[in-house]
Amino acid sequence: MRDYIVFPSSKSLLAIGVVSAILAPIIGIILGVYFWRKPQLTKEGKFIFLVALVWLAVISADVFVF
Repeated sequence: MRDYIVFPSSKSLLAIGVVSAILAPIIGIILGVYFWRKPQLTKEGKFIFLVALVWLAVISADVFVF
């Protein structure tokens, strides 16, 4: 019995994560943390997490400025 999930492709999961981070930053943060915890997706998880965090900061700053 395997203790890990086999993912289709790290590039496709990276694209899905970045798109979801832009559309919904909270979902992007959750996906980023989830991917970050998987050994084969650590680099992609960090990138998705940072994109979501930066996008959330941009959206929040825009709301508070106006």
